[in-house]
Amino acid sequence: APRDLIPANHFGRGIAKLEKPLEFQTAYISKPDDINITIQTMVNDYKKLKLKKAPRIPSMPDFLLVDQFINEKYDLTNIPIGISKNKLSICTYDFSVNYTPILTNDLKANMHFIYALIELLKQIPNTKIRIIDVLKLYENYQGIKVYNEDFDTIIKQIRIEALDDLKNDYNNLFIIIGLGAFKNNVPDKTQRTFNFVFEDIKKYTKNRFIIYDDYNSYKSLEVEPWFVKNIDKSTGIWLGENAANQLSIKMPNLSLEERKMVFSQIGYIVKNSSHTIIRYVVDKEFDDEK
Repeated sequence: APRDLIPANHFGRGIAKLEKPLEFQTAYISKPDDINITIQTMVNDYKKLKLKKAPRIPSMPDFLLVDQFINEKYDLTNIPIGISKNKLSICTYDFSVNYTPILTNDLKANMHFIYALIELLKQIPNTKIRIIDVLKLYENYQGIKVYNEDFDTIIKQIRIEALDDLKNDYNNLFIIIGLGAFKNNVPDKTQRTFNFVFEDIKKYTKNRFIIYDDYNSYKSLEVEPWFVKNIDKSTGIWLGENAANQLSIKMPNLSLEERKMVFSQIGYIVKNSSHTIIRYVVDKEFDDEK
């Protein structure tokens, strides 16, 4: 219809564009003054019939609390870590791989994900979790063994576990917070031990490493021989905004719309350079703060 063509000012009057613009009048369901009462009466009558209701349209929750996943049955291959932005379905991640980078531009702002992840990993049987907190960001209320000093001791322990990898009857999970800063906080001897462990990281079946790090600091690791040899940059987790402006986890197919996307607890699950945008899971402390 022509842009300025409008119907007559009568209730129920309209214009339809067929072969040419046609003005029409809709039928009334009752006398005009009784329409609201008639609709309400019809709604009440249908409620009495107990007809099957239309399914509720799913919506993105304001935040996803880890408590709803505790005591569920899963293993290291399918840990639930968020809800997808597009499909509104729970997304899982495979932490059974040897090395998982979780990167961000703001470590403190996204720590609630780490707390939630640890709660989930604690549910996995025959699994020991140890945290190497180089940056002293982790507040331990979860009963996990934490090393935030004397890193030489834990690196030696990791070396022993690595050498005994095939003999272990349990899984080792080492969560390292601030791996990029590690080199500046340990003596050369400890660094050499660490490099020895990570040189053969692909061979381990019972020892796994989850790295939570600041992107700018993490980039310094990418020139290390063990990194060049072993680390796959097409898989990992990115937390927060500016995913398109980093190169340590490859996401070549981010659309222009996705590059501009911003919402609270935004995260990116990446596998073989294919990404899924999520709202990531958080711990109860996040809920209490809200």
